Amino acid sequence: MRLLPLIIISLLAGCATQSVPANRAIPVSTERLLSYQEIPSEPFQYLVINRDKGFSGSSCDAAIYIDGQLSVRLNPEESAIFKLPLGDYTLSVDAGDCGKDQLQASILSTAAARFRITFDSKAQASILPTEAGLNRLCSIGMCGQPPGTPVPWWLY
Repeated sequence: MRLLPLIIISLLAGCATQSVPANRAIPVSTERLLSYQEIPSEPFQYLVINRDKGFSGSSCDAAIYIDGQLSVRLNPEESAIFKLPLGDYTLSVDAGDCGKDQLQASILSTAAARFRITFDSKAQASILPTEAGLNRLCSIGMCGQPPGTPVPWWLY
């Protein structure tokens, strides 16, 4: 009888999405990158957003907003990289029937900001800080680069 709660929790956890390893993240097509792609004239840093994989929420479109501006629509297992001037931003995900979420993010000169779009067992969207974004930068050869180092176009 003690195993029943553990089995139920395991089954529910299996329905939530899972983060995508950097070597399996699919770079979003450049046509869907709608903002923050130009190198700013002031100091900047990278913002990396990865969308999880999994059945939960897979039918929902995940629109990502930076300070209220539509920046990209991510499919499962996709990753997007943005170049943002240093400062504070509001990051939002709007996944239609799968819910909305937002958080405040500080883009600092010390390290790339990394977030993931995840869906729980009820297919409700969330945006969370993660280390997966750093792995995405490393997978394209940008790991350990000084802040503001441009990502070469051929690495997208």
